[in-house]
Amino acid sequence: MATTADYIVMTDEASTIVPNPGAGELGEKRFTIPLPNAIELNSNRQRPILTFKAWTESGTINAEIDVNARRVRNLPGFQATSERSLHEVVDPDDLRAGANNDLLFRVVGGDRGAKLYISDVVLWFQREGFGPN
Repeated sequence: MATTADYIVMTDEASTIVPNPGAGELGEKRFTIPLPNAIELNSNRQRPILTFKAWTESGTINAEIDVNARRVRNLPGFQATSERSLHEVVDPDDLRAGANNDLLFRVVGGDRGAKLYISDVVLWFQREGFGPN
């Protein structure tokens, strides 16, 4: 059967994450990724790709990105005063087809007063056929 590229948009709005969150602030941002059954996770050529925009304000941050409690990307000493588009190829063993998957962006340290912004979080993957599975 033929395969096609597909994607799931978790958000196109910016979220703010800070080290040492205070009242009304977040130290992490969590998303649920509902993957279809027919996703292709069986080779190095059919690996999912996580894409997102990130930028900082007021300093440098250290961040981690996990999928289903497995680290897929570190952002140590990240600083970008303008939006940067980032991507990460995800190990097929880190995702579960036909189930909800947990995506977590977490700030684990950084300059006092620093903020991390993330937006436009999308997971790209390949799937069998062209119908809704």
